This record gives sequence, structure tokens and C-alpha cells, in this order.
Amino acid sequence: MKFYTFLSRHYDEMIDWEKRLNAEWAFFKSYFERYSVKSVLDIGSGTGEHAIFFSGKGYKVIGIDPNAEMTGIARGKMPGDVNNPKFFIAGFEQISDISGAPFDCILCIGNTLPYVGSEPRLLATLKDIRSLLSDNGIFITQSRNFDLMKKGKNRFLPISSFKDEDGEKILLRFYDVFEDTAVLNLVEIDNVDGSWEYTLNSSLQFPIFKKTLIDSLADAGFKEIELFGDFKLSAFDIRKSADLIIVAGCQ
Repeated sequence: MKFYTFLSRHYDEMIDWEKRLNAEWAFFKSYFERYSVKSVLDIGSGTGEHAIFFSGKGYKVIGIDPNAEMTGIARGKMPGDVNNPKFFIAGFEQISDISGAPFDCILCIGNTLPYVGSEPRLLATLKDIRSLLSDNGIFITQSRNFDLMKKGKNRFLPISSFKDEDGEKILLRFYDVFEDTAVLNLVEIDNVDGSWEYTLNSSLQFPIFKKTLIDSLADAGFKEIELFGDFKLSAFDIRKSADLIIVAGCQ
């Protein structure tokens, strides 16, 4: 988790949260209404923006993340007398210990699921998620299109640039994808007294290809499985879509 301890310092500066959340809301609203969602578990809640946004819409939300720095930032955004959402430090191995189940919806977005580490761990995690859902519950996950990146395409994420108390910064993120391993690289480029310096941090992931994910969801007991290429409900195209978004129902 050293990678995300490093990333936590700049995570909220890299994302225009107001723009992103407002753009995604129509997608989530449609599914929340269709499945009568009242409670949400956000796995990989990071700095808490999605959890806080959904709680503001009236949903009961719990956010979990294995990184203490990220979770601390999320908690720090909440007034002391507010207990929704709640944030806990927990990873995939602790999912089954989370209180509050059953949940009407479990989220694992922001390319979090590839941190399961292996195909057996993916199946075990999806079974844990299925066990925490209500009878009519749904699981929504968003990851990168690893099938596309394995071919050397769409490996680079948007570049972020900003200024903080240390000066001007540029953050560059890109993937190296192989059959059983993916590496997310983060290059921080700093302007120090007019001279540019860089720091490289990398994080290992398990590349979850489309077929692997679909098969694992079915083996975990999920029934209806829908695929999209973005939160605008565009059809998933394995040759073009940057992301793979899946909504999996229990019935």
C-alpha cells in the first residue's frame, strides 16, 4: 500500500470530483431506483468522495479501504457529529467481517478489483461480496479494459498538473500489462528551483480480463450480468472501451 500512501497526498487534486460525480449520478440513480437501493458498501472508498456523495443523496453508506492515509482523509471530510457515511480500514480479506449486511448495493469502482491479486482470490472475493448482498442486491464494478491494454493500447491515463506548497507538479500514470500481472506506474515530476525532477512509484495488480470476470461472477452465484464501456451506458467494446463496467444482480 506504499503506492497509495504516496498517491493519497495528491489524489483529490488529480480528479475533478464535482464534474465526475455529477456525470456518473444518472447511471447510479437509475440502478439505485430500479433495485430499491437504500444501503451501499463502497469497497476501495479512497478519499471518500463517492461515499459522501451517495450519503448526501439519502443512502446509508459504509466505505472501506486498506490504506490508512486515504481513510483518514475521508474521515476528515466529515463533521464530528455525522455518522453517515462510516469509513473503516479494511481490504478484500476483511470484507466478510464488515458489519451492516445485507447491503442493497456493493460498489468496487475506480479500478479497485484488480488488487485481489489472483484469479482464485477474485472468485473468493466475489463470493464474499455475493454473501453480503440482499436477495435483490446488485454489485457494480468498474475496472480498466485490460484486454485492450494488453495489446499496448490505452495504457496511459489522463495527465494531471497543479501547484501546491512545494511548487509545480505533473503526475503521469500508465500501465504495463502482461498475462498474469499488471503494473500501474505513477511518475511525479516536480519543478524544483527551475529544474525538473521525477519520482517513480509502481503498484502490482492482477489484470482482470473480460472473460475471467464474467466467468468468476457466474461461479460466485451472480445471475443477471450487464456490461458497459462507460457510465453513459455505452455498450462495452473490447476493442475500444477504456473501461469495463459491470452490473451484476443476485436474481
